Amino acid sequence: MASNLINRPRSWNGNPLAGEWLVTVKIDGVRAIWHDGLGWLSRAGKQLYNIPPWQQGNARDCEVFVGTFRDTIRATRTKLAKRYTPTIQPQHMYGLDQLDARLNWGTLKSPSVTDILAQLQRANDLGHEGIVLRQADCWIKVKPEETHDVTITGYAEGEGKRRGRL
Repeated sequence: MASNLINRPRSWNGNPLAGEWLVTVKIDGVRAIWHDGLGWLSRAGKQLYNIPPWQQGNARDCEVFVGTFRDTIRATRTKLAKRYTPTIQPQHMYGLDQLDARLNWGTLKSPSVTDILAQLQRANDLGHEGIVLRQADCWIKVKPEETHDVTITGYAEGEGKRRGRL
């Protein structure tokens, strides 16, 4: 599977949507994509560990979630598992390219802002990160707060009243 085929949900702009949308749960895990010959990699192309090998007929694009985000990170980023490294079982893998039924919450037709926010509240009340609305290859993530992972490329010490800080 080539990385350019991986669906990257865009953030919801706060407007109503037209057409029929599949509503899926967004869990706060680690995206794992199977690459023949390389194994499980993150969306950024970094090696992931301790994930059961892919098997014919299973999803090649998954969200891995082991109880908490912290445990999931420890499980997938620890190269040599230790006795306290959480174990990743098949039930901790949620198919995205072949949608795992546990994520499917049905459909909304031309959802209003109120409809979308009600689904988000439902997900949050159950402890989920948010929802993803899907229409073919268009995926829209809806979360209470928008977050971004970034790479720090440099820093500078503050000046004046910010001296001693970054």
